[in-house]
Amino acid sequence: MSIQAVAWVLSQKGEDLPGTARLVMIALANHADHTSGHCWPSYDTIAKEAGCHERTVGRYLGALRRNGFIDMRQTIRKDGKFRSNDYWLLFGRKSAPWRYYDRENEPEETVADLSQDNLTDGQSETALHGESDGPSDTGVPAHIMLEPSESEPSAIPPPNGFDPNARADEQAKLQAAEEARKPQRLPVIEGSKPWKAHVNAGHDPTLTCTVVVDGKHYRGWYFEAAKCNGLYPKPKSTGPPESDLMSPEDREELAKKWG
Repeated sequence: MSIQAVAWVLSQKGEDLPGTARLVMIALANHADHTSGHCWPSYDTIAKEAGCHERTVGRYLGALRRNGFIDMRQTIRKDGKFRSNDYWLLFGRKSAPWRYYDRENEPEETVADLSQDNLTDGQSETALHGESDGPSDTGVPAHIMLEPSESEPSAIPPPNGFDPNARADEQAKLQAAEEARKPQRLPVIEGSKPWKAHVNAGHDPTLTCTVVVDGKHYRGWYFEAAKCNGLYPKPKSTGPPESDLMSPEDREELAKKWG
């Protein structure tokens, strides 16, 4: 819990951060690091602490992002599933009145875009736009994204210890970790000896794409490095060598012992 982050949220003007948006921000600040504004609570946690439905959380996170209060990114776990989003409270945000959208007058595609970056496991965009238990101030048109430089300077200082460079550093580390978890792939040029070896090992010879080798583009395919020995497919296991198997004498002894 960061008291400094919560205090920063509570200091926002009512016209800048109204109603349920303020409650969602307080829930985020409750878990945020005041140095970078980083936190990663689940939708369920935010909903419980803000006193609203998870669908409402999804809408207000999109609205908070478009109003310049937060940044967010999705992170994929090693098993390929999404974990809780990473959020950063933008303590450097300059004061600007909350911008609403009108459901009746906004084009359907603009309203639907509000939750593009706020989906979690098992949720759909449709679910995020169902009935909610909060007021209607849930966002702004999708093409509007407030940046701190676009509004007047804020009279609300960031928390003590805030580092404006910490968010970029953390996001770079998260991106590097995510890239490291991805399977490493090797480019194999179509028609080469490694290519023919992969085809003989069962690869579909009709699957091709453009691969880059030494800065040049060729037709070929990218194979997972874990399945290759160099550029060649790893040979299939045929079991232990014959010398490692039990001899007839060993089998007889084992049968006597265990019946």
